[in-house]
Amino acid sequence: MKLEELLRDPVIVNPIRLGILLYIFHRDWVLVSELVKVLEVTPGNLDSHLRTLKKEELVEMKRVFRERPRVMV
Repeated sequence: MKLEELLRDPVIVNPIRLGILLYIFHRDWVLVSELVKVLEVTPGNLDSHLRTLKKEELVEMKRVFRERPRVMV
């Protein structure tokens, strides 16, 4: 896909979703709580954007259990 096509994609052109994709681009996994802090969004707002990205198969999400249950993207 060309850059011009990507910039016309309504899923990717949203600033928060683009921020999510750029932040996780060079990382294997990121905690949702880290994304909330970095992007300065509410957990509910982030969840909505992550569901959109997951629906488009642009991100994967999984639950991990460390000190407590957490969600990674």
